[in-house]
Amino acid sequence: MDSQKRNLKIMTFNCNGIISKLKEIESFLESNKIDIALINETNLKPSKKIYLKNYDIYRSDNIESQKGGNAIFIKRNIKHKRINIPKIESLSNVIGIKLFLSNESFAVFNIYLRPRVKLNTRDLINLCAINEKVIIGGDFNSKNKKWLCHSTDSNGKILEDFLNNNSSRIKLVSSDTPTYSPISKKKRPSIIDYFLAKKVIMTKPICKVDLDSDHVPVISVILLNNNDIETYLEKLDYNKTNWKHYRTILHEKTNHLVNINSEELLEENITILSNNISETLNKCTPKIKDFKDELPRFILAAIKYRNKIRRRYNKYGRQEDKTIINKVSRKIKESIQNYNNKKWEKSDSIKYLGVTLDKKLKFNIHIQNTIKKAKVAMNKIFSLIKYDSELNTVHTFMKN
Repeated sequence: MDSQKRNLKIMTFNCNGIISKLKEIESFLESNKIDIALINETNLKPSKKIYLKNYDIYRSDNIESQKGGNAIFIKRNIKHKRINIPKIESLSNVIGIKLFLSNESFAVFNIYLRPRVKLNTRDLINLCAINEKVIIGGDFNSKNKKWLCHSTDSNGKILEDFLNNNSSRIKLVSSDTPTYSPISKKKRPSIIDYFLAKKVIMTKPICKVDLDSDHVPVISVILLNNNDIETYLEKLDYNKTNWKHYRTILHEKTNHLVNINSEELLEENITILSNNISETLNKCTPKIKDFKDELPRFILAAIKYRNKIRRRYNKYGRQEDKTIINKVSRKIKESIQNYNNKKWEKSDSIKYLGVTLDKKLKFNIHIQNTIKKAKVAMNKIFSLIKYDSELNTVHTFMKN
């Protein structure tokens, strides 16, 4: 993939257990065209294997307990490699990858800060020092009124001080709506899933209540070109943009009296202006919805209904709503299993964990495909070998 020619869509999501939701997540990633997904609390045992079509998976499982664990899903056609993580004290199961895009690179980290664990900003500093451009995403469990939470906790204050001390390089990228809706009535919804961006321009995240968890997927776009203000989270209908409102808001957001006397200050103000343009355009332009889901519509409708009841339960805490949620969740799981079984019955083979199996669970088709690939590769090599080369004899022997 020529990654540098388009933006990248990134998501962070605390799934609270991935096995029972894997098919839902796969459908969500495909329909929303997610390039990179940061998944928290996978609750996977190291021996448990998972597979997603078109994605490479990197995991950091919690060895001490089945609870916890992080994963990164990244499209296979994006050039990348895994990063060795330095010593981390407060953050759990940190995992990172490095993206190679044209003449620059990005480091992307997935982190999880456990509740009641004090945030050590040295961890964030060490991660940011790994690359010039860095994105840190995940469940920070840090609340602050600065990013529209109802209250400020100790970790929220620590993170606020860290951002203030590094305001010229590192920005908080958070949504305007809650990312966590606790089941307990004693707790209030809050914004604790977000990104930290070092010298990277990202759009204002949006939340989609489409997956089964007490958290919601938080989606942003990495703008690879400072002049590229169009996001492709949802298509923008520019014919209906309120340009008068756009000019008014942008004028209010822009600091017209800034004194730029250094290259660093110039870069900082360019970043601020680009973010303001992107946010204002999204606010003043209606979206064109374009959904394309792999799951059948009746399953998607059931998921939407369950999430509606979940929001009502979070608000009123009625036990009958909790019963409905559990019943519908079981029905969704059963329907997805039946759907997968029907797909298996219609097909002569299926690919699982990179291996093609036939209906008798034999590897004959996989072996035939592997041999075909090997022959194609050998023929390509053969065309480069001279007729009198010793390798020519070896090639002829292998073909026979």
